Order: sequence, then C-alpha cells, then structure tokens
Amino acid sequence: MKAMQRYNAGVKLHDQGNFEEAIEQYNEVIRLDPHWVTPYVHRGIMYSELGDSARATSDFQKAMELDPDIATIYYNSGHSNYNNGNIDEAISDYDTAIRLNPELAPAYFNRGLIYDDLGDLNKTLADFNKAIELGIEFAPTYMFRGRIYYSQGDFTNAIADFDKAIELNSELIAELKPDLAEAYTDRGHAYLEKYEFTKAIADFNKAIELEPSKAWPYRARGVISQENGDLTQAISDYTKAIELNPAFASALNPKLVRAYIDRGIAYFDTGDFTRAIADYNMAIELDPLKAWAYMERGLAYYSSSDLTKAIADYDKAIELDPDFAYAYTQIAGMLMTTWEIPVKLSPTIVWPLSLSQTMHGITESAQPFTWKTAT
Repeated sequence: MKAMQRYNAGVKLHDQGNFEEAIEQYNEVIRLDPHWVTPYVHRGIMYSELGDSARATSDFQKAMELDPDIATIYYNSGHSNYNNGNIDEAISDYDTAIRLNPELAPAYFNRGLIYDDLGDLNKTLADFNKAIELGIEFAPTYMFRGRIYYSQGDFTNAIADFDKAIELNSELIAELKPDLAEAYTDRGHAYLEKYEFTKAIADFNKAIELEPSKAWPYRARGVISQENGDLTQAISDYTKAIELNPAFASALNPKLVRAYIDRGIAYFDTGDFTRAIADYNMAIELDPLKAWAYMERGLAYYSSSDLTKAIADYDKAIELDPDFAYAYTQIAGMLMTTWEIPVKLSPTIVWPLSLSQTMHGITESAQPFTWKTAT
C-alpha cells in the first residue's frame, strides 16, 4: 500500500513537471517493491526528459528483464534512444513495440520520423499511413506526411494533409503557411501544364492569400490571365512578381511588354487612343528595341491626328527593323507616296484595310487585297 501511495505521488509530480521530486518518489517505490515494472518505466522516462540517457537506458533494460512483453517499455526506450542519437537502437525498440502491440500508433509515427531522418521516404510514408489508419489524431503526423506527398509531387494529398494538420492544431497555421502556399503553387503549375486554367487560378489565388509575399504565384497567374485575354490582370501580376523578385524581370519583361502591347491594341480598337499610347509607352520603356511597339504607337498617334509623332515612331520602327514592311506601308499612306518599298519587301503578304488605303480613297467596306511583286 505504501509503495502504491509513493507511486501515485510520483505520477502527480511527474504530471506537474516536477521531475526531480518524482524521481525521489519512484526511487522509494522501487526500494519498497523492486520487482514492480511500472516505476522503472516512469523513472526511465524522467531520466530521459532530464537528458540522463545512461540512467534512462538502465531503467528501461531493467523493466524489460522484469517483463519482456510490455510494448510501452520498448516504445519509451525507443523514444529515449532516438533523442540521444542512438538510431539503430531506437528502430529496434520501435520494431519490438510494434511486434508486441501492432495497434500502438505512436510507435509507427516515431519510427516514421527516424526513417524520414534517414531519407527512406517509402518506409516513412508507410509508417505515417499506418499511424493515421490506426486513428492517431496528432497534427504533426499529417504535417510530416503532407511534406512527403509534396516532395513526391502529390500536391493534392499534400494540401489535404496540411489542411488536416491545421484543423487539428490551429497554432500550426503559422508554421504550415509556407508549406501550404508552396503546395498550392505547385499544384497550380500542374493544372497549368494540363491546361486546366480555372483550377490553376484557384490554386494560385489560394497561394497568394496564404503567402502574398511570394512571387511565383503572381507570375503563374499572370501567364494564365494573358492566355485568357485578361491583360490588365496579367500586367498587374507580372508587375507584382517582378516587384517581389527582381530576378524575374529578365523572364517576365518580354511577357509584360507583349501584355502592354496587346492591351494597347485592345484600347486602340475601342477608340481609346490615350490609354493605348500609355500602354505602348510602358512597352517601349521596358523594351526600347521593340519595333512593333513603336509601330502600334505610331498608329495611335496617327489616329489622334499627331502626324509628326506618328512618322517619328514609324521611322524608329524601321530603324530597329529595316525589313518591317508594315511601317513602310503606313508612311507611304500618310505621305501618299509609292508602294514600291513594301511591295519589294513583302510581295505576297495579304494586307488588311490600312490607313494608306483610306487616304487613297478606298472605303471602309473595301475587301483586303494581295500585293503583287513590283515590276
């Protein structure tokens, strides 16, 4: 009876975190009843918590001698060995614990952590799966398994596990946000590769919501927006991506230039020449050697009745690209001069109704025509 009272006092002190005092109680229990297994196990746990691996190992071994068929003894010994860097011994302990009690979910989880440290992802995943199958509701299990799925490119399962980890422990959101954001970004890229743009955008939106300071989701969302013709969103996303990661500029500037030109053309088609010119200005600022941007801005200036700037832009387009036949065509039209230069450069191009045709009296209802080789 006295040993039991001492034992209960030790458990209470243990639960309160008073390890030294708990050990004193367990010492007395063992003195009173040296063949009782449980006090050795509890004292071993105390020594392990205090970093006294030698005494912890001694207590666990004594408990194994007294009763070699108790799974929790090996489980706690494995935990102690793992914390002290005794990896092989820890695996052996967990193996025995699982053999004695195949339903001991924490043993699978802890052994899975060791396999993860060793880089054996297949065994790690198998142990985490088993722990979860046995009903373990421990957030880190899902967190670690989610990271394995992520490393294997299984972003859907990774996201599901990260979400479950956060559901079980909302405090993990701060730690898991970067992982979750990366998983959404990478799954979004996978959807993008399969041309599933709606799903990809949804994932990139979620990644940005979780980690708005990461450039990749903006970059990827910009690509989709440009493909979908949402040029304003594309420009916004490309600009944000470059702002967050200037190293993206070399890759994204050409896309950004194209987006500005395309949006400028869209504005031009609606008769909004001011906005069109503003977009062409941005394209030229980003790429001063882009002949097409000068060409389009020249058209906008011409449509705004600013012939001087229009001709200057056409001249610049030709300077940058001497074979730019359309620029010659526009100049020829404005000055009502010869068609010889564009005809020689592009003898078989089908030209749409152009400004020069209009200046020569061809009506808006006229059909496109084909230039023939000059004679």
